[in-house]
Amino acid sequence: MTISSVLYKCGIPLLLFAGSSTLAAESRHTPVPIHERVLVFGSQEPGIGNCVAVLGDRAVLVVDSALPSDARAMIATIRETTDTPVRYLLNTHWHDDHIWGNQEYVAAFPEIEILAHTDTRRDILARAVPGLRDNIAQLEVAVEDRETRLAAGVENEPAFRARLDAFRTALADFRAVRPQLPFVSIDGTMAIDLGGIEAHLIHPGRGHTRGDLVVHLPAERILITGDLLTHPVPAAAEAYPVEWVETMQALAELQFDTLVPGHGPVLEDRTYFDLVASLLDAVVRQVRRETDAAATLAETKERVDVSSLEARLTKGDERLARALARFFLDPAIEAAYGTLSGTGERD
Repeated sequence: MTISSVLYKCGIPLLLFAGSSTLAAESRHTPVPIHERVLVFGSQEPGIGNCVAVLGDRAVLVVDSALPSDARAMIATIRETTDTPVRYLLNTHWHDDHIWGNQEYVAAFPEIEILAHTDTRRDILARAVPGLRDNIAQLEVAVEDRETRLAAGVENEPAFRARLDAFRTALADFRAVRPQLPFVSIDGTMAIDLGGIEAHLIHPGRGHTRGDLVVHLPAERILITGDLLTHPVPAAAEAYPVEWVETMQALAELQFDTLVPGHGPVLEDRTYFDLVASLLDAVVRQVRRETDAAATLAETKERVDVSSLEARLTKGDERLARALARFFLDPAIEAAYGTLSGTGERD
């Protein structure tokens, strides 16, 4: 696992955006109401996932918890917004930037239930918890290296200082983590009446991970996707692209106008959703064509052509083009090839 992937395990690392500003830990998420009962905590760092609070009259549901400092700030905002306690916390999948704030919610709301798909709970135990030590070690190296360069006067640009601050904050957060596992496992769909608003927790199929859950607010026509949808590019490391196509088709059947992706801004129409769905479908169809013809992986990578969709997504931005290739196209083609050729089936 690289330092980049610590800050955005399966998406766009902070390092990609050389000009990104880094906010203080207490303001790393900006709370934005998108409905009278829905508060989105939009992350200001590419490496940290968005979180959402659904405010019912009887209970509050929080979707994803980010890292400990983020969770503490969000809890403070929720308490300022409503007297209703947080009764439910959903982890959409197992990646670090969506789960390690769990402990703060348990401390603040002892009666809370933490929900996740069965496979997400398994992956937290098998992968996220053992990975904590490695994450801390790599962040320590990153901080030490950058502090040395800063002290020597080798680097002193605002962007460099911003990245160093981001690493320092992430290191403090990872050191503070005390893993808190989900209590309740969900394999299909669960409906929760929060009082005045109903939330449907749905496992539409495997995609970004094997345990992805989304939250659909049918009356409000809002869909909270976790990392099944990330902006500005999708992320496919460790993904299941062949099944992801069907998962996106299942999601498309839901009634929604507003999308809250796992990373990136709230989306007010389905344009980006449809583009990502088309991109996944095109990759899988072309990889299937090549595996049916007994092509090698190298040959398949050379022949898959999604340039028209890529142009619509990146709009000529070379950074996005590189990110799309690195974080989506390369791993998606490799995973689809492994599945369709039978050479790399995943659990």
